[in-house]
Amino acid sequence: MPTVTVHDGETPSEAVIAAANATVTVRDERGRDITVRKLKTLDRMRLLELVGADNAMNDRYLGYATLAYCVACIDGDLVPTINTKGKHAA
Repeated sequence: MPTVTVHDGETPSEAVIAAANATVTVRDERGRDITVRKLKTLDRMRLLELVGADNAMNDRYLGYATLAYCVACIDGDLVPTINTKGKHAA
């Protein structure tokens, strides 16, 4: 039977939730700290609805959209989740 090791009072459920909510921060070539989060199933469904059926079948488009959708913070400033497809880039 497998064993579970719990550290610092953390329950197995808390460990799973913490892992699911984990983020990763990377520094880009312009020196910005960009924090990305892992998409959950509901996030993926919302993203696919946002980009539409045709773009969801375009792997390159969906890849870039997914990268943008995963951004949580830039230089510590929270980035709201994208909820519309912009017509023009600034």
